[in-house]
Amino acid sequence: MATTASVVAGSAVGGVAAAANLDFRGGIGERTYHPTSVASIPADGYRLGVGRLVVDLRDLNWQKHRVVDLSTSLGAGQSNVFVPKRVCVVATTHVGTGESEVAGDLNDGVDVNHSVGTGTTSRPRIVLDSSVDMGQLRVINSDSADIETPGYGPGPLHTDTAPLRAAEAKACGAG
Repeated sequence: MATTASVVAGSAVGGVAAAANLDFRGGIGERTYHPTSVASIPADGYRLGVGRLVVDLRDLNWQKHRVVDLSTSLGAGQSNVFVPKRVCVVATTHVGTGESEVAGDLNDGVDVNHSVGTGTTSRPRIVLDSSVDMGQLRVINSDSADIETPGYGPGPLHTDTAPLRAAEAKACGAG
């Protein structure tokens, strides 16, 4: 039998989630995906309710698949997409509350819409449509970044994002 305190706490969490328009579909926990072929990427992308979502695309054959479409969706937590530094990132992202860091370009706040690389025809490229209701969205274009390192963006674990911005400029033909 549930105690009054646990019912009230559960109701409060549910109320906050509803008020913040959080989408918890997709489960809870940490999910790491490492597709090695475009065919293995789900047509509707990757989704997680709460936790950490990691999609590492660095082992795809980018010469064969010159343009890769990907969507990701996260209710609350951290969403990370890793691509090789030579791949141009074209992204349209939305973060309800938190931050969006795409190839070293950082935006944060409430209701953050972020577009990067639109209009480019550079290849290879990823065309990304991603959203996080509450938390952090990171697109890291690096051949050597460790998927376990949380240190991108501001904060005590901050990693310099200048190399990511430089790699993006070069991959998209702007540098």
